[in-house]
Amino acid sequence: VGGTMGVRALTLEEWVRENAGPSMEKSGGRRVTAAAMNRLVARALGATPREAPGTARVFAASIQDLAQGRFTPEHLAKNAPAADELFAELSRVFRGVHDDLRAHGRFDPTREEELAALTLSSRAVSDSPAALFVFGFHDLPPSQRSLLEAARRTYDVTLFIPGPGGSGEGAASSLLDWARERGPFELFEADGETTSLVTLEEPMFAEQPRVLERDPARVELVTAADDAAQVRAIARRIRDDVETGARAYDEFLIVIPPDGPASRLFRRIFARAGLPLEDRTGPSAAQTFEGRRAFLLARELSPRADDATLRALAFYAQSAPADAPPLDDDVMDDLRTNFVRARDGAEIVRAYRALHRRRFGEAPPPSVEEALAAVEEVHGTSTFRPRDFAREFGAALAVVKDRADSEDRGARVLLVRLDQARSLARPVVYFPGWVSGALLATRPGDPLLPDTLRESLTTRFAHEGRGLAPKNASREESVLLLRFALECAGERATFLWSPRSKPGGVVRLPAGLLVDLASARAGRPLDPGGRELLEYIPPQDTECARLHPLDRTDLELSMLVDPAGPGADAMIRLLAHGGSMFLPRSLEATRDRWRPARLTAHDGVLASEEAHSALHAALRIDDRVWGPTSLETLLSCPFAFFVKHALALQPPRPAHDDYDPMERGQLVHRALEFVFQSLAAEHALPL
Repeated sequence: VGGTMGVRALTLEEWVRENAGPSMEKSGGRRVTAAAMNRLVARALGATPREAPGTARVFAASIQDLAQGRFTPEHLAKNAPAADELFAELSRVFRGVHDDLRAHGRFDPTREEELAALTLSSRAVSDSPAALFVFGFHDLPPSQRSLLEAARRTYDVTLFIPGPGGSGEGAASSLLDWARERGPFELFEADGETTSLVTLEEPMFAEQPRVLERDPARVELVTAADDAAQVRAIARRIRDDVETGARAYDEFLIVIPPDGPASRLFRRIFARAGLPLEDRTGPSAAQTFEGRRAFLLARELSPRADDATLRALAFYAQSAPADAPPLDDDVMDDLRTNFVRARDGAEIVRAYRALHRRRFGEAPPPSVEEALAAVEEVHGTSTFRPRDFAREFGAALAVVKDRADSEDRGARVLLVRLDQARSLARPVVYFPGWVSGALLATRPGDPLLPDTLRESLTTRFAHEGRGLAPKNASREESVLLLRFALECAGERATFLWSPRSKPGGVVRLPAGLLVDLASARAGRPLDPGGRELLEYIPPQDTECARLHPLDRTDLELSMLVDPAGPGADAMIRLLAHGGSMFLPRSLEATRDRWRPARLTAHDGVLASEEAHSALHAALRIDDRVWGPTSLETLLSCPFAFFVKHALALQPPRPAHDDYDPMERGQLVHRALEFVFQSLAAEHALPL
């Protein structure tokens, strides 16, 4: 027919905007960004500037869940708990935001989806519907399910759900049931070419390991000293692979869990190493160079600006491009006058944009522009004082994520979060930061919408297609997201973890994933605190491993697990562990016990089996009830414990001392005199 035929690929958000956009423009409406929504909630909350950011985010998260569940303030009013002041405050804020959105023609993502559904429902039923493929979702909120229901009038909808039949079956069960009611269901088995390098089966943390390695030689388990060491190790390996292995930078993917190394740590180390990085984790715009200088410019315009702000802004002004127009004091004064005289949000934002271009020689970057648009969106033509602009602008910068656009900028190493790893594939994938708590940690519930209230609302309004997923149901979702991440690796997967979060910090334990991987290699379950684990997750510093062996609990509790009493290995671990709450002198104890020919307070630990047998026979340890005082004595001074409880010797008391205070003082002075004279003779003074 003389034309071109192809398949359009776009995100769900772009497809929604495409269908809802014409109706929104016709009604004079506009989209509300996440930053703008946060400020709307803060305004409805009426919080003070100091409380607004944190409190507004808590309320905004709950309101977003309510909107995605297609709930309205009326639904909450019908199910209000009696005498619950917190829920009453949530209802008030939700109603204020809800009314504000509709009064000013603002459309949050949920309302935009509803408008797109109305647009699709108004179209005539097509005799030959176009094909609509929806990929990669293991669940959809009620608003998006209603959107796909409406799309069935003009599209032949096929929903591809990852995970059924495997680790994601629990997370996708709700969507599977909904899809089965509307059409045929088909289960596709992965062929040999698309199976992942590492696969995961549920249950994840069973007594028997459930992690199966397709090629164990291509799965690495690397120990580093801390988070920075993990990032440096990744940077060195990537550089070596590029220089010696003829690889491109876009063949590498880094996936970080929620509690993994910070993205700014990757940015800083990769920048120093000269490695190109595309960061999709989205650090806050307030943490970037452009965001900081933009905020300082806003603070300069406030009547409360201090000298430190002006000095910092002068430093950032030196970063202006070489072709930037020279600063003209008269022009800057005129721009400042326009800013101060502005009376509404739109005028203030326009004046600030002009100031930014003049001061820094360039327009605000996309992340800063998004924050400005949020301020303009919220305040618009309403009365707004210029002196409050810095506060509102700073709060918006804290919400906006900075995502660098890497198009036409060459190959780059890709950095993503765990929930962004689905459908990605790279030959070499690094997984740093996999320690206990980084994966499948119990997430706190919603303080405003507890799970009991969510269940009550869902049960009452389920017939209307409205529902709220419980917050603690995210465990199965985390397993599914982990499976997506593991499937990214094509040739090599490298898991990195550090026994310490930072120098001097508490000892961190390996995550269940690492324990299961090591157990799969060993062919049997391994104890997270056993020395045997280090054979399969070898540490870089063996001395550190000796001083800080691993254990899943505080060792003062684990030593009581064995009914036969603590063995030699358990006692060594007891005194070597540096993170126990009752062992502030543990490192000193370990060092002293390995010094030969010297008796210290820590030498009461008996290592031989003969000594253990004699001690059991003398004290009948199996029948003994251990009190906290005895345990504290053992942990603080094993030698005193040995003398008192094993040898039954009582230390001398002041009442048994025949010396008076004067005599004791003379003895001490003689001892000190002898010590200092000996040191002086050996030229060892001053100490």
